[in-house]
Amino acid sequence: IDKRALLSGTVISTNETHRSISLNDIVINNRGVLKMIEMNIYVNENLITKQRSDGVIIATPTGSTAYAMSNGCPIVSPNSNVICIVPIAPHSYGQRSVIINNTDDVLIEVNRKSKLNSQVTFDGANNLTIESPDEIVIKKAKRQLMIVHPCDYDYFDALAKKLKYEIKS
Repeated sequence: IDKRALLSGTVISTNETHRSISLNDIVINNRGVLKMIEMNIYVNENLITKQRSDGVIIATPTGSTAYAMSNGCPIVSPNSNVICIVPIAPHSYGQRSVIINNTDDVLIEVNRKSKLNSQVTFDGANNLTIESPDEIVIKKAKRQLMIVHPCDYDYFDALAKKLKYEIKS
């Protein structure tokens, strides 16, 4: 049995609050219009970046091999106790992925001018998409996902096959 971390997200919009959980990632980006989004990202109430990019991905270790990986996030072992913060097409060379402890809290404030065309998506469009967010609070969920694997399952072997790594014996 493989226990996987989940993210808990609270999206605060004008007059409403939404909550959901995510296995892979929570993504904040623009909807419809291709333009950058401006946001302040805090970890444990400390401002870590004023970001200008096409968006940001907050990913679990499981999600590190999904959308986050295609944006430069490292592959993270699924039982690591971390959260990945990954900019999408940042508009500055100084904007890089940050890996934090999964006991840390993340707060994202969307700039007022960016809010109108922005959205928050939990695990892709299949789950939940919220338009025009003001703030997004993200932390490790209290629940975990339990996955049952065959006895001979090996994460790194499965990863090598999916990524078509050449492993020579």
